[in-house]
Amino acid sequence: MDDSPVTSRPSLAGAIWLLGMVAVGVQALALSCRYFQPWLSADYIYPQLVAEDVLAGSYPLSGWTLSSAPYLFPDIAVAFVLRVLGGSGPVLPAYVVFSYLALAVLTGWSLNRATRTGSTAWLGGVALVNTLLGWQAVGDHAHYLWLFGTVGFHGGAVLLGLANFALWAGPEESRPSRLRWCAALAVLVLGIFSDTLFLSQSALSLGVGLWAQASWNWRRPGRVRTYGKTVLIALGLVLVVRIGLAFNGWFNFSKVVRYVPTPAAVGRATEDFVRDLRVTLIPGAWGFVATAVVSFFVVGIIWWRDQRQSKPIATAQKPVIGYVLVGLAATSLLPLLATYWRDGNHVRYLLPWLIFPGWFALVGMLPKVAAWGRDWRSLVAFGALCVGLVATGMPQVHRSSLRWPYPERQAQLDEFILSRGLRHGLSDYWHAHEINTLTRAPVRLVIVRPAGNARFWSNNAFWFYDSEGGRLTVPEYNFIITDGLDESALKLRFGEPAGQERVGGLTIWLYAGPAALRLTRQTEVEVHDFLRGRPGEQRIDVMP
Repeated sequence: MDDSPVTSRPSLAGAIWLLGMVAVGVQALALSCRYFQPWLSADYIYPQLVAEDVLAGSYPLSGWTLSSAPYLFPDIAVAFVLRVLGGSGPVLPAYVVFSYLALAVLTGWSLNRATRTGSTAWLGGVALVNTLLGWQAVGDHAHYLWLFGTVGFHGGAVLLGLANFALWAGPEESRPSRLRWCAALAVLVLGIFSDTLFLSQSALSLGVGLWAQASWNWRRPGRVRTYGKTVLIALGLVLVVRIGLAFNGWFNFSKVVRYVPTPAAVGRATEDFVRDLRVTLIPGAWGFVATAVVSFFVVGIIWWRDQRQSKPIATAQKPVIGYVLVGLAATSLLPLLATYWRDGNHVRYLLPWLIFPGWFALVGMLPKVAAWGRDWRSLVAFGALCVGLVATGMPQVHRSSLRWPYPERQAQLDEFILSRGLRHGLSDYWHAHEINTLTRAPVRLVIVRPAGNARFWSNNAFWFYDSEGGRLTVPEYNFIITDGLDESALKLRFGEPAGQERVGGLTIWLYAGPAALRLTRQTEVEVHDFLRGRPGEQRIDVMP
């Protein structure tokens, strides 16, 4: 009896792949419904605020302060496109869907480049992403999936890393075509400019893999030398752009190195990491941990069998090994050595651990099961599984969960603001972005530090002013939301408030007359000093 697989037409594999992508989209949308409103915070709003500022055209963009990882691509760029297409609604739920669809595409593409298994690789990519999303209903897995899919939390660096691998994978002795090289250079420039983690987690680790492919001889003409030169060109272009922006007063970038990595600080970060790993991360995401363990077990079995058959490690597999192992080592060690790790919220630095182990296992498995992607029985079985994922995911999707929320606290705050005629106030970073986004009252909050001095962080300093007829005028600031601020320092800086109210769980200090003028003047002087010399500063009408 013939046990060979019954081959199918390529169109069937393509249709099943599309069905798998639909399952990814539905599961990602269900994830958005689960987490968007409950987990809404200033960090998630920031890319949409950039997009809206560009579209409105009311304020000069040179006053923007971007984080050390500016997230220009794909985060802000895609948020801008979604904002144009979707109107004034939130872009974040759609961005999460985009992230996971892009992950499925890039995973399949990179697997195919690594294994040359055609439709089997593309199906393996969509299967891996559906498997990850399938964990969202268990434990705290949805939290980590949300962090990967959302804007501004380093998931984009993983996406660009997979694209970078796919563009450079190939025989060591060959070089990429001119068109592929231009695309690869663009990915490197965008990745390095947008997120420092892209450089350590993906770009440098792939370089080590290509170096291993060239038998540790970087002088050998071929792919590794071309890659090294391209990385240097990309770094040079990013440096030139950053210097040019700084010289012309465009944007303000936060420091990449914020802490001094003394041995004691590294030790504390390591202790905190081990504690969070044991207490929070492993218990909350045990399914992902199990997936990683099984993936490396599969890789070990494959390697052991190849060793028993005296098969050397294939030259084409060396970039994969370097990319994964060095990338995961850098992912794990950098937050500790740079002393960035403070608590479990910094798990966003570890996102490659979600993807790389399963991807690594598939690179080893796919050449051995390549025929499955042409077997109609396997395709139908996978298609049925995808239909089941869509059927279970759709009831979890609710349009009301994808809109801007209007919680009771915000309604109470709006009612108070309208009753007192308040228009401009100060608050910390977290409350400012959230209230400015959710309010239905004509009010705007600007960000200050705990002591009351202006804070420039993921915001446009020109927002301190009103934009009227092309001019920027200083409004009267007459209230402070003190939650998250130092009340003693605020009194030293601005004086005693004329009144104090507790509204919607927030403490509001009210200022009037000379006290409001003092508050306004002190803040305006600081903001104007920050903006001095930047394009657009000439539009400011200085306070008398």
